[in-house]
Amino acid sequence: MGSLRAQVFVLVALLVVITQVATVTIVLYTANRDVAAQAHEAIGTGGGILRQIMDGRAKQLRDTVQLLVSDFGFKQAVASDDTETISSVLRNHGSRIEADIAILLNEDGQIIATSRSLGGDELAFPNFVHDAEATGFARATLMVDGKMYEVMTVPVKAPLPIAWVTMGFEVGDALASSLASLLGLDVTFLQEGGGSARRFGTSLSNKDTAIIATEMSKLATTPGPALAIDRLGREQVVLRLPFIDESSGVYIYLQKSLYDAMAPYRLLRLGILVLSAIALLLALGGALWLSRAVSTPVRTLVTAAQRIIDGDYREQVEDGAKHEIGELARVFNTMQASIAEREERISYHARFDTLTGLPNRFQILEKLPDLIERAGLVERSVTIMEIGLSGVAQIKSSLGHDLADRLIVHVAERLRANLDSRYLLARLESDQFLIVLDDANMGMAVELAEYLWQLLDDGFSVRDVNVTLDAVFGICTAPQHGTDPERLLVRASVAKNKAQASHQRCGAYEDGLEESYVRQVTLLGGLRRAASRNELLLYMQPKYDLGTGRVIGAEALVRWQHPEFGWLMPDQFIPAAEQAGNIS
Repeated sequence: MGSLRAQVFVLVALLVVITQVATVTIVLYTANRDVAAQAHEAIGTGGGILRQIMDGRAKQLRDTVQLLVSDFGFKQAVASDDTETISSVLRNHGSRIEADIAILLNEDGQIIATSRSLGGDELAFPNFVHDAEATGFARATLMVDGKMYEVMTVPVKAPLPIAWVTMGFEVGDALASSLASLLGLDVTFLQEGGGSARRFGTSLSNKDTAIIATEMSKLATTPGPALAIDRLGREQVVLRLPFIDESSGVYIYLQKSLYDAMAPYRLLRLGILVLSAIALLLALGGALWLSRAVSTPVRTLVTAAQRIIDGDYREQVEDGAKHEIGELARVFNTMQASIAEREERISYHARFDTLTGLPNRFQILEKLPDLIERAGLVERSVTIMEIGLSGVAQIKSSLGHDLADRLIVHVAERLRANLDSRYLLARLESDQFLIVLDDANMGMAVELAEYLWQLLDDGFSVRDVNVTLDAVFGICTAPQHGTDPERLLVRASVAKNKAQASHQRCGAYEDGLEESYVRQVTLLGGLRRAASRNELLLYMQPKYDLGTGRVIGAEALVRWQHPEFGWLMPDQFIPAAEQAGNIS
């Protein structure tokens, strides 16, 4: 696996296998989705058609039975009260309309005569008569000798009802097959109840494709087509409809097999697999040739890349080939030169300010340790001076960033032109500069600050706009104020902030000033939240009239119970808040 040749073999094989698997997956997924959608649509449409067919069938049965009982001979036979004659007439007239059962009932629903023996089911049918009296006919289902019948009950009138005729038509395989041929779907009749289901007729040629019993409860709660599992474990799209109504417990199941619908796609899958195997063999043969063609020049490029990693950009890759590998070698050489140039540029930007070209904070922190160490050897001082320019932010917001940038460039040029070459000038942030004075004490730094203040106070003309900047200086020295470069920069900034707060041009760092500044910043930050935290306490000091001894007023006194510094008097936090502009 470590060699390029082996990797090319594996890569090509994986690409072909993944591509083919993805193709088969997409094809089969799309096919399954489309087949399922078509099956759901077919079942839904079939359900609507089935309702129309069943409603038409019921009307036709009702009309047929009503036509039969209106026959004069039939009425005479019923009026004769001769059971044998009535049974014969029921058989004859029932066979004319292809009825499987014919029953004559009295007004109480008791059986008068039948066309055939009902076995142990010869009971009264008062519900049939009651329903028929209300609407002129009654449609229901009837179980006789283990078979299900659709029955239609109508009155025998002469002219008032003298009896009731119930004609039954078997609900079995014949009806299911007839409906299946009309709908193009499989049809099954089931009677449900007591947690079980009994089948009375089906168009299924393979009974194993019937829906398993555990799926019945799911279908009973699904109003439309749903997926269900048959006895073979295959998916069927099924729609459950009541044969007449929910009270009868007899249902029609329409189903369509997704497995059968997917049969054409299984052949397609086999074809794709065969083509994939052929493509894999061809791809591996091509990979063998390709690995040999690219391994040698790639090894050369690997060696060159390792050389670049080691930082050697001088030697170029020699390859006179005219194909892509040769072009790659030439591009590699160009890339090598570009990397060298980019590294040099990155190194420059990491150590210099891009706007002014001055050293940046990183370079100052890099050089200060050596300067401080050399100064310590000869007992000299290194002074750090931070310059803050007021008004740059307002210029940016009012005159634009471009003019503000040009102003900063002018400031840098003026400072650079008027400083001793021994001093190091740097730019820290947008409106902050830094000067490192080698071999200069605090007094020399203060004099220089006064000179630079006058220099900057002369103002600048930027694109015909006259701008005046107010400069503030902060000074600290090493090793008197420390030797850590980061701490020295912070202390110079603290001295500058102190000078700015006290409206002075220049501030020199003093011992403890940093801690005081940190305390002041902490107090300012806490003061904004002190009221919400109930840390500010108000005391009322009464004023007395010495003549009368009465209280004539009160003076409000505020105290701050600080969680870190404890009990604070107003003179310890009010001045800081006033300087920061929090209160006036």
